[in-house]
Amino acid sequence: MKIAFLIREINVCGGTHKQFLKLLEYTDLQNISFIVITKSLDYDKTYSGFKKYEDRLYVYDEMTILNF
Repeated sequence: MKIAFLIREINVCGGTHKQFLKLLEYTDLQNISFIVITKSLDYDKTYSGFKKYEDRLYVYDEMTILNF
């Protein structure tokens, strides 16, 4: 089973992003396969823990979705 998480942006340090990172860590510990889809990603502006999952983070824009 593979799970897809959708989060609008990963470009700030806030409570929601910290909780989301904890959710990814928990999901990873449970050996559940997942990807993360986001509109905006900036590793310099968010928690460094997201770097661990960079191979599972996919950035999209509106044109990508419209052409899908």
